[in-house]
Formats: sequence, structure tokens, C-alpha cells
Amino acid sequence: MFNFKYIKDNAQPGSWRRGYDYFKKNQILDMKLSRNVITGQVKGNFQDSYTIKLTIDKNFNVKAKCDCPLEEEWCKHAISVGLNALEEGIFQEYYNKKNKIKLSFINQVKLLV
Repeated sequence: MFNFKYIKDNAQPGSWRRGYDYFKKNQILDMKLSRNVITGQVKGNFQDSYTIKLTIDKNFNVKAKCDCPLEEEWCKHAISVGLNALEEGIFQEYYNKKNKIKLSFINQVKLLV
């Protein structure tokens, strides 16, 4: 299941720290859900922004893809979008819609900020 621990477990420690910092500093410019893909724009250091796509599979696992030059799935940009998707309830919205239920996740991000 996609949650705070899922992101942290799939990220490299350095990317995790930087991505969490990007999240806390609100570097996310835009984010939306379309079907099973969360698309986000995050401020960049070497260009204005990077585009991140978080694709949710049928088991509710999430794969990250960013157009930045890093060769990590969960780069700092993907981490910041993932954390923001959890905080804003975007993943929860998708999960509830797919399962036709109302499930409320504990907001793990707010507990740590």
C-alpha cells in the first residue's frame, strides 16, 4: 500500500532527505490526478521545473517516473510529489473511488512535520 513508509523504503537516503525537504518547503508547483496517474510539477535547480508521474497499479503500488537527469525511480522530485499526494488526500481519493468505499488514512505526513 502506498504510504509514507512505502516512499521512504523505496528511496535512497540522500534523495529521501532532499525530497522531504522539497516537500516541507512546498516546492510543488502543480499536481493532479487523472485516471491512475498523479502528475506533478516540482521546482528544479537546473531548469524551471521537472515533471513527475506516479502511476498506481491494480495492487495500489506506485511507480515513479521523473524527467530529471537522476537515474533513481524515487528521486527528490518524485518523493516530494508522493508526500504531497498523501498529505492532500489525492491517493486516498483514488483508492476510495476504485474500491467504492470511504476509507480515511491517518495523515502520516502531518504527524512528522
